[in-house]
Amino acid sequence: MWKLSVDMKAAPRESRMQNNAGDIGVRRASNKKRYQNLQSIMQIPEHFRELSIRMFDALDDSGAGKETVLERRRTYLRREQIEKIQLQLQGNNFECFHFGSQSEGTTTPGLQSDIDFLVSHHDVNIMTVWEDWKAGILNLLMLHDNTTPPQQYLLQVIAGNTPEPATSLTHDMYVRKDSGQILFSAERWKNNIAYEVRDLGEATKNGPSVSWMPNWDIVNAFHVRKPLPEIQHWIDRCRGKHWPPVQLLEAARIAPCFLVPAGHPDSDYKREEWRLSPNLIERMLTFSFNMTQIKCYIVLKLIKKSLFAYIVGDAITSFHCKTIMFFTMERTHPSLWCEHNLMFVLLLCLHLLRRWLRLGRLPHYIIEGVNLFDGKLSKLLQKRLLVYIDSLIRNNLQDVFCIGIDNIGRRLQACSMRHTVQAGELRGVLLHNSIRLLLKFDGHLQAAVRVLEDVERRYHSKVKAVCAFRGRKGDRHLQVFADMLSGNKEEGFIELQFAFCVRFVRQESYCTPAILLFEMNRNNTEEEVAQRTYLEKLWMGGAEVDARPFLFYMQYITYGGLCERDKQLHAMGVLEADIDTCVRNQLNLYHPETALNLLGHCYEMEGDYAGSLHYYEWSLRCLRTNNAANWHVLRIMRLISG
Repeated sequence: MWKLSVDMKAAPRESRMQNNAGDIGVRRASNKKRYQNLQSIMQIPEHFRELSIRMFDALDDSGAGKETVLERRRTYLRREQIEKIQLQLQGNNFECFHFGSQSEGTTTPGLQSDIDFLVSHHDVNIMTVWEDWKAGILNLLMLHDNTTPPQQYLLQVIAGNTPEPATSLTHDMYVRKDSGQILFSAERWKNNIAYEVRDLGEATKNGPSVSWMPNWDIVNAFHVRKPLPEIQHWIDRCRGKHWPPVQLLEAARIAPCFLVPAGHPDSDYKREEWRLSPNLIERMLTFSFNMTQIKCYIVLKLIKKSLFAYIVGDAITSFHCKTIMFFTMERTHPSLWCEHNLMFVLLLCLHLLRRWLRLGRLPHYIIEGVNLFDGKLSKLLQKRLLVYIDSLIRNNLQDVFCIGIDNIGRRLQACSMRHTVQAGELRGVLLHNSIRLLLKFDGHLQAAVRVLEDVERRYHSKVKAVCAFRGRKGDRHLQVFADMLSGNKEEGFIELQFAFCVRFVRQESYCTPAILLFEMNRNNTEEEVAQRTYLEKLWMGGAEVDARPFLFYMQYITYGGLCERDKQLHAMGVLEADIDTCVRNQLNLYHPETALNLLGHCYEMEGDYAGSLHYYEWSLRCLRTNNAANWHVLRIMRLISG
């Protein structure tokens, strides 16, 4: 056994200190002395050092290496900027933020973390004092008294034409308090959002979130830019400590907080209350983590999801884990947070959680007086979890070998992972590159929309479709080209107004839309291949489709990826109308069977199998053999029959 000393005692509550160098120096000297005169000596198993290194490597191979963490952060911060610009161009007075595990980089594929998205509405003025009132805008005054739970506020409606309280219920989101004050209701605000997004999908409410997209938590909030006593009290408490650093505290002083629509579970006004959330400060704290701290946080979440879940379900959340990290980092010397100490600092986190379970109280790191167990973890579940954590600590964290997520347990059992398990290293590199590509795919959907919209603008009525392999009657009539001439016929074309078919060869299979891969294998039998003409043999081994239907199909796919349901359905409607006109009137399509297959696939993705079968069969009427629709009909029939 080897020994490592650490102060596990919570620092006593100290009086607010003046902001001067002398006091800070005294505090730091006191901290240093406390670390030198250690009160507690923990017996650390000798194998912890090797296990820490293995865990470090296992997380690298599971998509939590430094490069991937930074890639996630860059991606989501870039998305924030893109989405902010998009909202401004649409005339919305909003600001948006990505918070949580995805934007922090503190996740792995196996954790299946949601995307946390906060929309801050700037068209509402949040008042902390009467002097904050603004004319011509909705003013809401923050109310908090001795009966209001910590972190919770009520929002009183103030008139927009005079700095006086509103006296009548002029809006569905207003409610009257017993005292006669008009309040802006958090619950009614969420109901209103759910109603507004009803066309985008069925809204799911979870805490402050109202989301119409799977795996997304979308919170509509109001920002508070004025200094708040809760934040200042925390800044004063943290002065002179090793962590958080001074620069971070100064940045936190001016960072806005948010009011999110969520009440305290035990409050009389839980439907009207708004919760104060210092999300930006918490993100700054997490962004200051080094890699050992990031990986300790990830392991806590793995334990929470793999081990704690059997006892308490989802009652322990990632935010609980983050809070444990904050307090542990504040109370330990920075030198402890290194790779070979990973399991030891994890043990410190569990010791702290055990202490709070014994007290029945997990405090909020920033806002004093909040118990994060309230409404989440009952007294019975607290006792059950305490028994398990006692056992986990006594057996020297051996249960980490039972973590199934990302095969962490198996990776830990491998011998000398870093030096001999080459397959693991290669998989780690491959996984990093896969995650990186996925992030770029999500960062690039907006770019794809812009390209497709630009192509649609250019594809006006005078554009002539061109195919290198198939011809149509009247292709070479002089009038066709006369119709293409721009306004000044003497100058001829301003630009060449031709649209060639879109072609994918087999070597481009990796970037070909999945439905078009069937076109590369359109024959059912060798006899069908033998029926192909010389020109058909040149192109039927690949996929070829007219540009115009392919444009609308790609718009349908892209808008679907962005969950812009109205635009997605509009693109599908345009595709259907365009194909119907061209096929029925034998106009402008060189590959009608493929265009009909794309339309059939749209119906298939909509879950309308009868509609998809209709268009696949119509495709077969255009071309019976050497047509991928033969495969599609078989697939749909299997789906229908179960």
